[in-house]
Amino acid sequence: MNWLQTGPKGEIFDTSGPLRVEARRDEFYVVGAGILESVSSIFEGNQLIRDLRDGNEVIKKELRSDER
Repeated sequence: MNWLQTGPKGEIFDTSGPLRVEARRDEFYVVGAGILESVSSIFEGNQLIRDLRDGNEVIKKELRSDER
């Protein structure tokens, strides 16, 4: 699996490693475990990480459908 992904504005993200929130310019992203997801705030990013770690299947399904 390629752990480098390109964000919506052309930035390169290393999606290897644990889930985390990264700030780029004035935007936030949840990055890690092969995931790159834009979020509106650090709070939303931490909530997404909690949901993913708790096994929230709805969130996981939405993320998988975005990859298509």
